[in-house]
Amino acid sequence: MPPDVSHASESARYEIAVPTLDHAEGIATVHVTAWQEAYGDRVPARLLDEAARARRVEHWTRTLTDPEPDTVIRVALSGGAVVGFALAGPSREETPARDWELQVIYVLAAWYGSGVAQDLFDAVVGGRPAELWVFRDNPRAQGFYRRNGFRPDGAEQVLERLNGAVEIRMVR
Repeated sequence: MPPDVSHASESARYEIAVPTLDHAEGIATVHVTAWQEAYGDRVPARLLDEAARARRVEHWTRTLTDPEPDTVIRVALSGGAVVGFALAGPSREETPARDWELQVIYVLAAWYGSGVAQDLFDAVVGGRPAELWVFRDNPRAQGFYRRNGFRPDGAEQVLERLNGAVEIRMVR
């Protein structure tokens, strides 16, 4: 994996770090807020409310307390606050296209274009072959993944729990 990095620009300063248990609430807040910003009109409201955030706090507390073997989790911090996070690890599929999977990457909309997403991606995936699932109707994310060498491989899945949203698999 590439080393953790720090980034400074005229408008923003952040660092990529290994999260601690103290970051669980911040990760949960970014998780729900990023969904509100990116998918608010496409996913059930129950995934975007305060109860969803509380469930995410519990989830991330468990994840940070007892992470899955061989997973890599990083947070982007600005002034101590979580502004993005990513998680990658062994593929969760029975018959994966690649052995490594980018499972989660979210950045607050205010940080789009700042380099945070790229630095998080580099910290958890780097240049290795990998796969990921992305909403079919999310051209912004697909463009980011294409710039990182990913291409759709034809696999799709319908997520009934997300109002029938369709995800496509991209591989590199």
